[in-house]
Amino acid sequence: MKQQRVDLRSSVYLSGPAFERLEVQISGTDYEHVEFESGHTGVQYTNDLLETRVELFRRDEGGSRGSFGFQHVNRELAAVGAEAFIPPTQSNTWAVFTSQEIERGSVRWQFGARVEQAEHIPINEPEWAEDEGVSASAGMVWTASEAWNLGLSATRSVRLPSPGELFSYGAHIPTRTFDIGDPDLDQEVGAGLDLTLRKEEGVIQGKLTLFRQDFQDFIYHAFTGTELAGFPVTIYSQADATMSGAELHARVELADWNGHDLHMEVLGDTVDAEFDEGGNLPRIPPLSLGAGLHYHGHDWRAAVEWRWVDDQSDVAEQETPTDGYTMLNAHVGRRFTLKNQIFDVLLRGRNLTDEEARVHTSLLKTFAPLPGRDITLSARFWF
Repeated sequence: MKQQRVDLRSSVYLSGPAFERLEVQISGTDYEHVEFESGHTGVQYTNDLLETRVELFRRDEGGSRGSFGFQHVNRELAAVGAEAFIPPTQSNTWAVFTSQEIERGSVRWQFGARVEQAEHIPINEPEWAEDEGVSASAGMVWTASEAWNLGLSATRSVRLPSPGELFSYGAHIPTRTFDIGDPDLDQEVGAGLDLTLRKEEGVIQGKLTLFRQDFQDFIYHAFTGTELAGFPVTIYSQADATMSGAELHARVELADWNGHDLHMEVLGDTVDAEFDEGGNLPRIPPLSLGAGLHYHGHDWRAAVEWRWVDDQSDVAEQETPTDGYTMLNAHVGRRFTLKNQIFDVLLRGRNLTDEEARVHTSLLKTFAPLPGRDITLSARFWF
């Protein structure tokens, strides 16, 4: 694998009354990797990308601020070889967007919109695809006190199908599947509602988010129960679907003295995802919970982290359930300051109980579990 990337970023500060700054970002990427099969080249992937983004920022006037922008992405994707499963494709995406915020007293109102058009042209193939979509969002953040705020947002999102979802046809060796795309896929449209409660000061800080997303023509990748070329067949399809769930991230300060800090972090997330006509979406992550005890001092830092992942038995057709697992990780580090240089030493242990853990969202869960017990000693010198 090799990659060359060049980034250009520039800002121009303006003297006019309406706009204060113009930002330009140009990124070019030349990427290539080769997959070998029994010592021979199976397929060579190349992905050349040029992205241009221009954004104009308004001056802050009485709590009102925002920006307007334009983005263009040109991508040339190719897979060459006997095991290539997608034709060489040239893609162009154009978009204009805006983001605005109005602050009135204890409430901040936020608005955004994006109009996007994409075309995907496979080389030497009769099919090609062109689509466009409009995404928009509106929300508010109410600052109830110095510590508490409440956010509510509503979104309409449009996702246009990718070249792989449209034109795949062949054995995809890294995932051990035979992928079949659908050039007639339509845009995926989602309508979402998020409610977020934050506490940013005090002994207990954190964020709790509740969300719901209703999708029209949700694009998903599913097993069919058949085989081609010795691999299970997966197809890209569309159906209406609904997702709902919650995320929690909390921090509890246990002690703070003379530059030493001891705190606990608590994490959790859950999601329920089903087709509107019944049945579960494929590869949906199960309920997970985590907790960690963290210490930071003048020169020392250490942590012990525990993560529990539940069984996943709410599976789609032709999908197997996955057993849950518990992970125990820890690290301890020491920083040495040598005049103007810094020398860091870190001892880290992952999966200390050597648990067998398989990720339900992975197409390779049957073949590739997460790594077993791993202990690493590293040193870093800053100069």
